Amino acid sequence: MQFKKFFLTAGVMAALVANVGATPFPRATGPSVIDLGAAQNFADMSPITLTVVLKLRNLDRLNSLLQATYAPGSPQYRHFLTTQEFKDLFAPSAAVISRVRRHFQANGISVVRSCI
Repeated sequence: MQFKKFFLTAGVMAALVANVGATPFPRATGPSVIDLGAAQNFADMSPITLTVVLKLRNLDRLNSLLQATYAPGSPQYRHFLTTQEFKDLFAPSAAVISRVRRHFQANGISVVRSCI
């Protein structure tokens, strides 16, 4: 059962990473794959910490806002959003976060915390 959870976790993470549209790297390709070795290396089932990053909403609006914020002569020039304004406009919705959290929990994966 423990190995099933490990492979389920790895499969879910691979699916989530494959579906993320934004790439946090300055290049078109992501980081190289890291070989963690055979699954037997995880036989003691030590906890594995994962970070899941969800895609931002309203990317077209975000790009327009960024252009306007840094364009001299624009009414929005150098008018920056507060953290709360950014979250309200672009962060994943509470419903999406809740759905992802429930998906993990339904598959036996503990969710320790979620942040927006």
